[in-house]
Amino acid sequence: MNRDHGLLLLLVATLFFAAPRPASAQTPANAERVDTPPKGTIGLALVGAELGLAVPAAFRVKNPWILAATTAAGGAGGALAGLYLLDRRDNDVTRALSISLLSLGLAGFIPTVLLTVRASRYVPPEGDLALDPGGGLLRVRRGAIGLGVPSLTVARSTLDRRATETQLVLVSGRF
Repeated sequence: MNRDHGLLLLLVATLFFAAPRPASAQTPANAERVDTPPKGTIGLALVGAELGLAVPAAFRVKNPWILAATTAAGGAGGALAGLYLLDRRDNDVTRALSISLLSLGLAGFIPTVLLTVRASRYVPPEGDLALDPGGGLLRVRRGAIGLGVPSLTVARSTLDRRATETQLVLVSGRF
């Protein structure tokens, strides 16, 4: 199993199997009631958006429109589920679950984005001349000639510190 699939499985298992429990020092007599109306909606919207972003990235989807659409659909679905399943039903279980899902959504946002960027990053093809490091306008490599943006460098002169050097690379390559 791929490492990204394992992390995705861990995220889903944490979401479904981590049950919120009251603290041991907390008793029902002195426990405060927490008002949670938007917390379930926001929490499940974040979790849905994270899953909508992470699942396609786990399958190496690189199209940004697909990633954006699945993220928006997951976020909208999570928000609707949070509104109707958690926020409209006000009891001890839904209050605790709303706060837990909001915490999970906030805590998982940055790792999900980082894993998605890592999984869907661009890997240049091996023979692409435009991406060949060298910096010249005319790039020569393995008998092929390509064009690129020339490298321009402006720096202090190494011989005379009062003067500046300007370098414009026109030809580069491996011969």
